[in-house]
Amino acid sequence: MILTKQNIAKIDIDSVINNRIVNNKLNEILFIVPTRRKLRYLTRELISIAPNNSAAGLKIETIGSYAKKLNSVFYEDENIISEESAVLILNQCFKETELKYFSQYRREIPFGTLERIKNVISEYKRHGISPDHLVEESKRLTGADVTKALDIANIYERFQAKLENISLCEIGDVYLDINNLNGDEFKNLFKENFPDVKVILINGFDEFTEPETEIINSTSEIKDTELFVVLDYYRYNPLIFSHLDACHDRFIGKGFKEI
Repeated sequence: MILTKQNIAKIDIDSVINNRIVNNKLNEILFIVPTRRKLRYLTRELISIAPNNSAAGLKIETIGSYAKKLNSVFYEDENIISEESAVLILNQCFKETELKYFSQYRREIPFGTLERIKNVISEYKRHGISPDHLVEESKRLTGADVTKALDIANIYERFQAKLENISLCEIGDVYLDINNLNGDEFKNLFKENFPDVKVILINGFDEFTEPETEIINSTSEIKDTELFVVLDYYRYNPLIFSHLDACHDRFIGKGFKEI
């Protein structure tokens, strides 16, 4: 399935790519893929079929690197905290936060537990979930789940404050700042970073978070560009594709259509 806001009935993605390759205009396409592994694979594939094995101006990004590039005025690679440093800072947060559910770990928390909680917080950010959201969600929980959610919310809030104090961030923070831009600001950043792009092809994703969907939606509004999202999705097979239902519906709700 292909989703787009373009007023067309169908499109052959392979033809779009091949025509640009033949005419030495591959630089007009921005490819967005889910992982660095797929980025490397697609890079090799396109170079192998390009004339003289040269793909000048090739533009392939992950959704994360795309967001960072758009917001490079505020965030450069060195501003993104490493996994190791994040775990160390999180350990400080545990020691400085009044805890209930995790009170047994006040002095020393196992590294594996730290790493898991760090990953949970990072995923919350990617999905646009704030500490306040967790506090609200805790009101719907019972028993130990309440204190656990509140502990994580407090740790998350302290962790975020520490990152801001030392001008570091995670990719979810970049998403938040990008989605706080108005339309003109977003457009200007896109044109500054990708001035010759006319087509954006987004392919290979299993799902998109809400902030990622919003970034893609903003990109689809760039004048004189065409954006296509290729989803491995079939609405009449819920057993396999039900996890994509909400993602698909969010795009449709923002004015995308199936072609």
